[in-house]
Order: sequence, then structure tokens, then C-alpha cells
Amino acid sequence: MFSFFHLFVKVDCPYCKDAISLLEKKGLQFVVTVVDKSENYFEMVKSQFNHHTVPVVLDCDNRGKMELVGGFTELEKHFNKSNKKRK
Repeated sequence: MFSFFHLFVKVDCPYCKDAISLLEKKGLQFVVTVVDKSENYFEMVKSQFNHHTVPVVLDCDNRGKMELVGGFTELEKHFNKSNKKRK
């Protein structure tokens, strides 16, 4: 089993860029979907995950599990929580 992050972003969003940079620094796998050109699709994503700002960050696995992490701030907390568990 492998895991990855899926980010729904807007091109000019600084928090989206920060989320991507954080995942790159950690060397983690991720997929990015840019929602700038499809407001209807973004509305569907917001409704599905009950998260109304970008980025929308999901923790996914190859079995189809998708868990909402949240936005950039929640992504940072997600990693801080993971680090505390390992200590």
C-alpha cells in the first residue's frame, strides 16, 4: 500500500504554494488539481469535503481512501502531530 496527498489549488494562492513547498521539502508524493478554470468542479469539491477554501488537502491511499486534512495550516499541524507520535 502507498499513500499520497491530493491538493486542490488555485494558481495565485500563497497558501497553496506553501502547501506544495512543504510536501516537496518532506519528499512526499502528491497530486495537484488546479481548479481556477472550473468553478463548478471546485464547488463540488468544497461540498464533498465540507472545506470552503484553498488549498483542499487530502491524505489518500491506493485503495481509494481519502481523508480531509484541511488547508495549509491543518497540513502543518498534521505533520507536527505525526512527529509527536513518533517521539
